[in-house]
Amino acid sequence: MSTTGKEPLTFCLPTKNNDNMKISLYESDESDADHDQHNTAFVMWPSAVMLSRYIAQHPSILQDGGDILELGAGCGLVGLTAARLLQEQEKEQISNPSTVIFTDYNPVALENIQRNIRLNELEHVDCVGLDFFDQIPDDDDTNWKDMSGQPRPQVSLILGADLMAYSNDATLVANSIQTALAEGGKALIYSPAKGTRFGVADFPEACYSLGLDVEETTTNAPTSSLSSSSNQEGEHKNEDSNELLQKELEKSGYEGRNGPSGYDFTMFTVTKPVTTS
Repeated sequence: MSTTGKEPLTFCLPTKNNDNMKISLYESDESDADHDQHNTAFVMWPSAVMLSRYIAQHPSILQDGGDILELGAGCGLVGLTAARLLQEQEKEQISNPSTVIFTDYNPVALENIQRNIRLNELEHVDCVGLDFFDQIPDDDDTNWKDMSGQPRPQVSLILGADLMAYSNDATLVANSIQTALAEGGKALIYSPAKGTRFGVADFPEACYSLGLDVEETTTNAPTSSLSSSSNQEGEHKNEDSNELLQKELEKSGYEGRNGPSGYDFTMFTVTKPVTTS
């Protein structure tokens, strides 16, 4: 993987305690011009910022003691955030260490995630190849498969952001959740709101068809650009302001709801019921 040219991006995430947690990461220098694959895994996406911000403000979702899997990790911001929070909770003896498993189908992306893990000095992590097409739901199978064909145990929490862009992605993501999530577990999937990406509107039904439960929460996006008011003294002292969020989103190419690439967001909370014999 090329390592020239780009400096790391640093994201400032307000936490539940009103502190600001900073996560730094590299976007990959590779592109789909260098590989016969789409470059979606090589750059930052807005929903990853939104989900990372959510879990930073709701760290209790990480505290059940089970392992955590990030689907389609890309640059890894969501998993890096989860791993940092778990590391801090371990120091404070709030929870026992869980492993954060970063997954992606792209080996270049996984190599870049390893670099970002080292950059943030994180522990209790793993990087594994996972292809959505390999995940075939089976009620008698309690494992998901990595890209080497090895079975892996199900996890208690799945995180994913900007996973759906094509018409069949709803089914593929739902299948992967059904396969990788343990009974009683939860998945948090952040996405642009319905009507902005193929597959998003079909995702709830794809989950229901597999016996998964789904709740939807819409988050309104910032409506103004940071640059339009950044010269007003004192406007941005509140680090949890709308402007701070807009600033972080702009690092992923987002221009605000009123901009040409702006939209609202939906968080899908997917739960897997416990079956009774």
